[in-house]
Amino acid sequence: MILYNIKNNKYNKNISLNTNILFVHKQYIRFFTFRSHIVYNNSWLNKPNVLKENKNKSGVYRWVNKINKKSYVGSSTNLYFRFVNYYSKTYLNNELKVMNSHIYRALLYYGHNYFDLEILEYCDKEFVIDREQYYIDLFKPEYNLLNKAGSSLGFKHSSETLLKFKDRKLSSQAHNVVVTNNYTGETMQFLSIRKASLFIGKDRSYIAKCLKKHKLYESKEFTIYPKE
Repeated sequence: MILYNIKNNKYNKNISLNTNILFVHKQYIRFFTFRSHIVYNNSWLNKPNVLKENKNKSGVYRWVNKINKKSYVGSSTNLYFRFVNYYSKTYLNNELKVMNSHIYRALLYYGHNYFDLEILEYCDKEFVIDREQYYIDLFKPEYNLLNKAGSSLGFKHSSETLLKFKDRKLSSQAHNVVVTNNYTGETMQFLSIRKASLFIGKDRSYIAKCLKKHKLYESKEFTIYPKE
């Protein structure tokens, strides 16, 4: 097994890979037993490490059920915020009211302590969907509802779902909100409208007006609604 660094890699400017290389007549075939970049055994006990070590990082991850070995592959341009949401049972329950998610249901049913969390790869933000697709094809994860990464590109919420969003009351104090990426289906929870606006790069006051008037902010890229 050879450990080496690839600089200026297509997907990451500095990525480490574990691989066996067999050279045959000036050509080579790469054989490998896949080894995750990082594995957090018992994701509940490792929660502090998961959050601490994944701040300001983007990449592809996998949840693995230790009981039935089923898995879920996902990606995020901000792994820290993504994992904060995964660890919130309130968030998971609220999301299941307006969407279907096998992994959310499994985490709530079995508990985080029966799941390992793997960081399959850290990569630059613009490549997360491409790399997620690679690992979906590789592992064929059972908890993934769709077998194509980013297949929610151009996704539009149904009128029923939009009504559910609007029924959520906007707090007059905390203004806790949930941001959905309409391209990837990824959702993140923020403690304030200001933090959400900074994340998506939009004007805070305009988002606040939309939430106050319509209880929903929707653009081509993002949908923002109040947390219950």
